[in-house]
Amino acid sequence: MKPEDASGNKNLMFVLNPSTFAKEQEVSIGDNVESVPYGIAYDAINNQYYVAMDGTIKILDSSFNIVDSFNLTYNINMGTPQNIECYDEKIFVVHDNKICVYASGVDECHT
Repeated sequence: MKPEDASGNKNLMFVLNPSTFAKEQEVSIGDNVESVPYGIAYDAINNQYYVAMDGTIKILDSSFNIVDSFNLTYNINMGTPQNIECYDEKIFVVHDNKICVYASGVDECHT
């Protein structure tokens, strides 16, 4: 499905079958249908997902329910998040010109 075909709901995430890539589930993330998920990372240690969108990181449980969220630390010069990864219980968000690390309430951004 193309984003413009999503009936105005841009806050969707599709769960795919890893073998066939067939869509198994459509997940709406939050209430803001104009907010687009920019990146999704899986945390195997805590069995949860991190979704970068709308200036925040949404934390989803294994059933895709939002259990928490926190604001991204960035300014207008950093641009839209380009990628998000989870490693060693830290969240790495790659922006146009910086990498920000979020872990246990400590935010660090590096060029």
